[in-house]
Amino acid sequence: MSFKSNIRHLLILIFLLIGRNSNYGSKGKTRVLVFHHLDKPTRFEKIITSLKKNYNFISFEDFVSGNICKDKINLIVAFDDGYKSWFDFGAKIFKKHRIQPMLFVNSDFIGLASEDAYEYCQKHINTWQEESLTWVQLQELKKAGCTIGGHCLEHTDLTDRNLKQPEIFKLLQKDRKKISEKLDQDTNIFAYPFGRWNESIVGEVSTTDYRYAFTSDSGYLDDSDSELTLKRTNVGMRSSFIAQAYAAGCAERLTSDVAKLRAIVDIF
Repeated sequence: MSFKSNIRHLLILIFLLIGRNSNYGSKGKTRVLVFHHLDKPTRFEKIITSLKKNYNFISFEDFVSGNICKDKINLIVAFDDGYKSWFDFGAKIFKKHRIQPMLFVNSDFIGLASEDAYEYCQKHINTWQEESLTWVQLQELKKAGCTIGGHCLEHTDLTDRNLKQPEIFKLLQKDRKKISEKLDQDTNIFAYPFGRWNESIVGEVSTTDYRYAFTSDSGYLDDSDSELTLKRTNVGMRSSFIAQAYAAGCAERLTSDVAKLRAIVDIF
């Protein structure tokens, strides 16, 4: 982890410690916490156990139907890409803690042989090597209550200026179609690869019959501008203290305060 990241996490923790009582105005709101690899199951379970003390875990379906807790901040767990560790380690933890995550997968990553999956991780996702889920494993996770969504073929950065409109539509539509056929479902949720989006890409996503699309812009779902630019908070396998700080919105408060300081400096 870089020095800059360490400093950021330290500041976020300080915000958590000095602002523990600042969440009262956020009670009843919902935040999506995003993970990717689940290669550290003990740490992940510790994160969940820690968060359960002060937060209420729900599914995305609960949020849509209004089945939320109004006395606490609600949390939804999400995972991106399609790693085998979700099934090997995650399934038991999901069941034990009654969590129903959203799982966003790249359909051309699912079912790859080990070496091909490793190459895909490096070439398309720019992450460390891990095996992919099989479609059978993904079916099992769906049966256990997980909601499966699209994440685009080849984990493509859709904001790449070299991409043309027909190619973007093809990447989105083929991915959605394959997931829907393999899992016998109408796939209506999507997560932008790398969390990157712009208004043009939002328009393309809307033409592929996705109803909900998630960014990596940190914040509460309730504060999102539209159903196709829903907010999520990237947590990853960090410490439970850092996870609590992100859940409490400390990252947004830090970003906001830094922006204010920059504005003041610019004045002078």
